[in-house]
Amino acid sequence: MTAIMIGDIGGVCPVQATGTFDGRPFYFRARWSLTISMADNAGDDPVSVSTGRISGWYWNGTGNPEFDGNGHTYEDGKHHYGWMELDAARKCIETVLEAFSVGDLTGWTRVEGRQGGSLK
Repeated sequence: MTAIMIGDIGGVCPVQATGTFDGRPFYFRARWSLTISMADNAGDDPVSVSTGRISGWYWNGTGNPEFDGNGHTYEDGKHHYGWMELDAARKCIETVLEAFSVGDLTGWTRVEGRQGGSLK
């Protein structure tokens, strides 16, 4: 069984959350896009994965029909996830990380950091 611990979650424009997944830190952000950055090593800053500084995994769920109803849709059809309800954000995080735990890498990209892994 995977251990998903959502620590802090809140805000609007963006909705943000931090936590751990099987001991690895993650950062969730919902605004114009819907993303999760997850570092390989405990203690590393998961935001550094999205910038390519350290190794880990990056998920982009923008345009995923499972989550597109969670936010505001503009007349031009573009989505603004920044208004996502916190319960919907929790469900998104849990759904995506549980799928990752069983090998479903849909939307995930492996990032090999410029620092050779950890910042430690």
